[in-house]
Amino acid sequence: MPVYIKIKNQKKSTVMKKLTTLSIALLFSAGAAFAQSNEATLSQVGDDNSATIDQVGDQNYTSLSQADGATADVDQVSASESFVSLSQIGASSATILQNNKNSVQGFGDQWNTAESSKLATQSGSGNTMEITQLSFFNQAYVDQLGANNSMKILQDGGISNVARVMQDGSENSVDISLIGSINRVKAEQYGSGNSADVSVTGSRNNESGGSGTSYIYQDGSNQSATVTVTGDRNFYDVEQYGIGSNASVSFDGNDNRAVLSQDGNFNAITATVESGDLNTFDISMLNNSNSAKYVVEAGNSNDIDETVSGQGNQTVMRIESDGALSSSNILDVTKTGNSNVLSGVIIGSGNEITTMQMGNRNSIGTTFLTKDGIDVTGSGNTISISQMSNDNMSLNSVTGSGNSISVTQQ
Repeated sequence: MPVYIKIKNQKKSTVMKKLTTLSIALLFSAGAAFAQSNEATLSQVGDDNSATIDQVGDQNYTSLSQADGATADVDQVSASESFVSLSQIGASSATILQNNKNSVQGFGDQWNTAESSKLATQSGSGNTMEITQLSFFNQAYVDQLGANNSMKILQDGGISNVARVMQDGSENSVDISLIGSINRVKAEQYGSGNSADVSVTGSRNNESGGSGTSYIYQDGSNQSATVTVTGDRNFYDVEQYGIGSNASVSFDGNDNRAVLSQDGNFNAITATVESGDLNTFDISMLNNSNSAKYVVEAGNSNDIDETVSGQGNQTVMRIESDGALSSSNILDVTKTGNSNVLSGVIIGSGNEITTMQMGNRNSIGTTFLTKDGIDVTGSGNTISISQMSNDNMSLNSVTGSGNSISVTQQ
């Protein structure tokens, strides 16, 4: 079927020349079925250009290059196996909608694609990119280079969607929402003051087949990473390197797992189980003056393991619930260094708390928290505390029956 191209305010006869305002619609003649294998290749050179591209049908391809202050709006509707390749330089904005399966920003299975193969990029300051992919087997693979850039990705309505994003600069933000199952995220940020917010609703969101890891990686200072998971059997990894960073992971569901690691000073971690069973947190913190908070609002058989190495680190825990006791939860904390602190409260039964502090002037209990020491209310809880070296302190309170507490100081 014929394909009609409409170009507004075209200064030259060829699409590849400079355009002030460009609008292309790839349509079918009246009464025909949807077109197949449409292709739009556009280049705009200059400031404040705009491009609007609408493609209806399957196997559509768009390649768009724009300079400073440009605006791009690309819609591929009912478009299976469609592709968008985008490059913008300067304070530009892009909005991309793909409404069917196997749609891509880039090419191929991009989970392991080389960095040099990325095809959706924005360079400069003040860029914005918004990608919406509806259905399944969609992939978003995008870069932003510079400062004060923002990226928003929504993948909704299916399985095996992939979001791979990278931001290099300062004060950048990425917001990713995944709804479905077996979806995967790789988010990398380099610089200072960057933020990553990932919201997941569904099950088995990680590497294809449920055997791998989705992750957030941040390298710099004053970074923040937030992962909110609603569903079962999700797996996420957060890594932060630098100073003054914050990581927060929240689970509402069962059999989820998070691995959180921080290497630097004045960092903070918050791990929360809003509701659910058999959730696991593996925490690693290196260097000094870091803080960690672990909360089980309601749930059973959750497992939190923390390893801390450095000076002046603080850990607070809270295992309790409103109206129903939390039981059989496990908290295992190992701290190596001086002047480290552990404190918290347990309300429930059959919980196990094991902590080892190796160094001088470590304490179980401190007045900077609402609960001083380990405060246990319930039955059948087991508390084991070991403090090695000199000038250590342990302050604990146990109320209930069948509880066991042991303190070793040497």
